[in-house]
Amino acid sequence: MLSSTRMYCLAGLGVTAASALLATYVWHKREEMLWVEIGRVEDLIIYPIKSGHGTSVMKATATRSGLRSGPLTDRAFVVVLVTPEKMVHMNSGMVPMLATISAAITESSVVLSSPVTKATNSFDLHKTVQAEPLEFFLQATPKRGYDCGEATAKWMQEVLYHEVEPSKRPQVRLIFVGDPETFKNVARAPNVYPFTQFKNTDLRLYHDTCAFHVTSPSSLDDLNTRLETPVTMNQFRSNIVVSGQPAFEEDNWAYVKFGDSTILRTLKPRESCIRINVRPDSGKRQNEVLDVMRKYRVPPMPEKLAKQWAHKPIFGLHMALDQPGDIAVGDTVYAVRRKPDWFL
Repeated sequence: MLSSTRMYCLAGLGVTAASALLATYVWHKREEMLWVEIGRVEDLIIYPIKSGHGTSVMKATATRSGLRSGPLTDRAFVVVLVTPEKMVHMNSGMVPMLATISAAITESSVVLSSPVTKATNSFDLHKTVQAEPLEFFLQATPKRGYDCGEATAKWMQEVLYHEVEPSKRPQVRLIFVGDPETFKNVARAPNVYPFTQFKNTDLRLYHDTCAFHVTSPSSLDDLNTRLETPVTMNQFRSNIVVSGQPAFEEDNWAYVKFGDSTILRTLKPRESCIRINVRPDSGKRQNEVLDVMRKYRVPPMPEKLAKQWAHKPIFGLHMALDQPGDIAVGDTVYAVRRKPDWFL
């Protein structure tokens, strides 16, 4: 169970009162904040392809739409399913083998690989963005991007559906966002509850909700003591891993600062879905992960969220950028902790 110091609600707090407290969560003036050193950056992970394999980097720049490191940009590519009516985005919950696909990227080229096949696929990014952008649907919302070509689509199809007879494999395409500076996709606040920490200036690329997911290795270690087969942080697809605090202490962070400048603002806890059951090394499902988390990572209130979290337990924080800058492995990390009467 969540400890008393990490509960997301106060005992006996009604939903109406909870909503009122929620509005105070991160709206305290910056000069009232107390920054406390909490640890170090242990890992920075960029996922070039949405639901694809992650790449650890030593240093990255935090932008409004996510982490970037050289030619690597977080969630700059997305795989879409081609149907007669439209193209819709795919994730590893739908097609587990997507989690095994890695992308090695330079300024002009991309090389895709997967343990499923010895064959790789490469394409020229410069040629990709010379074509007209295509429309597809990301969470029922129309978005645009550049098709990465027929050969790449065929390679993707063979990897994702390698156990399916070729003539019966669904049609897929790989889409590239293009210039992230010109792609405007506002962070998506859930409809189920008024998380008013979201701002209309918070951006994302092909992320589900927002640009940043922060976790801690101690929380992963705690989970692994409860699992028959340990998992890695890649299974949770977090961008920034901060070490130095007890398990799930991140539940209490309202703001996080890296070094002297870069600041992230907490939007909400990060819910976990069936994608965390997919092992990125093999694409195999490990169903115990979500089942175990449902037993102890489900805050009981407010009621609307408790119902959702009963199916999607929480792990880490969804965050947005307040102050841009660079982040490096080993950087000192500071946090503003939630006050006892703040509610999330």
